[in-house]
Amino acid sequence: MAVLWPEVRPRHARGRFHTTMSELRHGLAEAIGAQAIIRVGDRYRLDPQHVEVDLWQFTAALDHAATTIDPTEHTTILHKVIALGTGPIADGYSWLWLAPHRETARRQILDAYVALANTAADPRVALDLIQEAIRIDPYNEDVYQRAMRLHAALASPDGVRRTLRTLTQRLGELEVHVSPQTQHVATDLLGILNVRTRNEPDTS
Repeated sequence: MAVLWPEVRPRHARGRFHTTMSELRHGLAEAIGAQAIIRVGDRYRLDPQHVEVDLWQFTAALDHAATTIDPTEHTTILHKVIALGTGPIADGYSWLWLAPHRETARRQILDAYVALANTAADPRVALDLIQEAIRIDPYNEDVYQRAMRLHAALASPDGVRRTLRTLTQRLGELEVHVSPQTQHVATDLLGILNVRTRNEPDTS
């Protein structure tokens, strides 16, 4: 109640809360012909028999992914996590209490992409997944390092340079410099690719 109505004194916020919930329960009951919000004492909850919530599906998929042992099933569930993570929680709203929940979900989707990339047999598929991870977190140096390694696995020095350049530009927007570690990763990968190119037999 303090979060929803910070300008209202606690004793008045309590009354406003129960009034709001009563109106909401009544409106939903008229709309669907059933009581969608259950009240037990001073607690309210949505009735899963009448309400489906995408966040519930997302959380259930995460729980399933965390407990499954079968690698194939784990991959399938991670794809489901990604499919359900279609955007920020309550997109378009700016309530302050949403921020940590949005960040947690964003991080979980990012982790799902990285986990899938780690198990992908084809580096091209892995790179596509990592590029999606970069889209979700465009300032995360770890995923850029992963992208550079995959470009190197595909023998693409231009890909390594392009990834480093993109990261540099994006961090520059925040007035932040690329870390020495990321610079070293790029330098080492380009050095390896250069040696590999020099050692390749001339077929001309």
